[in-house]
Amino acid sequence: MTRAMKTLVTAVAIVLAFILLWLVLLTPNQAGAATSQKQLQIASYSSSTTTTTPRVVGTTSCRSTSRTIVTRNYLGYVLFRFTGYGYWCWSGGKVRSVQWSQSGTVGGQIWNTYEYLGLSSDVRGGSVGGNYVYRRAYGNFRACIPALHWCQSQYPFVTLTLRGDGTSSAGSGF
Repeated sequence: MTRAMKTLVTAVAIVLAFILLWLVLLTPNQAGAATSQKQLQIASYSSSTTTTTPRVVGTTSCRSTSRTIVTRNYLGYVLFRFTGYGYWCWSGGKVRSVQWSQSGTVGGQIWNTYEYLGLSSDVRGGSVGGNYVYRRAYGNFRACIPALHWCQSQYPFVTLTLRGDGTSSAGSGF
C-alpha cells in the first residue's frame, strides 16, 4: 500500500469515527416512536410538571404551571430542554385570563451542537370566559455537522390544559 493510500484510509477512518461519535453523543429523538431516515432513536427523555399554590385576589384565584421535557443522549448527557408555561386566573368555574410562554435551552457540552430556534408551531383551544384553555407548543431544535452539510431537527411538544376550577393537566413528547 502506498503512502498516499495509507493517508487516505486513515482520513476516512477518522471521519467515520467522528460521525459515529457524533451520532452517539447527539442523537435525540422519539423514544418509542417510528423512526424515519432523517431521525434516529433517542436514548431517553423525561418530563416534569410544576404547579404553584393559588393566589386569591377578591373573588378571583390565579396560579401558574409549567411542563418541561428533557432530552438525553446514550451517555446520559442533557442535549436540550423545552418548557411550556401557563399562568391563568379563574372564578365561578370560568377562566378569566391566561398568559402563555415557552423557553428552550441546550446542554453545555462542547460537542453539543444543538441550538434552540424558537417556537415551531402553536395550537390552542378553549377560550377565556369558558371552562378551559389549552395550548400545545412545539419547540424547534437543530444540530448540524457543517463539514458534511447535514442537520437534524427535533420538535418536542408541551401541552397544558388550564381549567376554570383551578386544576390543570400537562403532557409532552415528540
